[in-house]
Amino acid sequence: MMPFRDIDAVEGRARETPRGEKTADGIGAAAGVSCPPSVIPGPETSPGQETTMSGNPFAEPTDSDNPYRAPASFPPLAVPADKSGEIVRYRQGKRLVVGKVGTFPPICPITNEPTDRTLKRRMTWHHPAVYLAILPGFLVYIILAMILQQKATLVVPMARRVLRRRAIVMTIAWLGILASAAALFGACVVDRGPPVWGPTLGIGGLIALAIFAVFGAIGSRTVWPAKIDEHFVWLKGVSPDYLATLPEFPYAV
Repeated sequence: MMPFRDIDAVEGRARETPRGEKTADGIGAAAGVSCPPSVIPGPETSPGQETTMSGNPFAEPTDSDNPYRAPASFPPLAVPADKSGEIVRYRQGKRLVVGKVGTFPPICPITNEPTDRTLKRRMTWHHPAVYLAILPGFLVYIILAMILQQKATLVVPMARRVLRRRAIVMTIAWLGILASAAALFGACVVDRGPPVWGPTLGIGGLIALAIFAVFGAIGSRTVWPAKIDEHFVWLKGVSPDYLATLPEFPYAV
């Protein structure tokens, strides 16, 4: 009698039985039919690669697998990550982004050279749209600016030549402002000479006062804020070589 194959229900292996006999599970084998073990199709894997199935087939993919995930949000506090207390520093385009807590390494951000001098900078910033409040009145602008402004105090390392240049510019500016104020005072009290002297001194003093004030404000600045929020300060006036040593700013803005 020709033997036939059927499927072992327990081990999944084919075993031979004579024609017409029943297997241990009571099911007879069909004539001339060979039944291979049942196989459930699944994902193909390379040798040595394991596949795992999630317990929830409807689970959404993780953020690491999603190329369209939203950027990382700001940390609760931009504080130093180690015990050295070094301030958190990043670059974003041509700007230096620093936290509000910590100390700078002894390198001047303007010249990118080591230094042992520092300059304490108290900075304030508000959104440029606040300047529109000048239209209804300067007092309205002052009130809104005081309410909406962000503040930061940084002790920034400065090279000696940067501090020397700043001191020279400030000295010239203050001397010019004092001379302009003297001209304005003279325009008010002059009572001799041609009558044109008074208006000439007054107009000349006002123009000189504005020029020296702008010269001192722009010429003496070192690094200045482009933006300030609750966690970080964006600084302008930083050397490209200094920025090249820093990582990119990783947070969404």
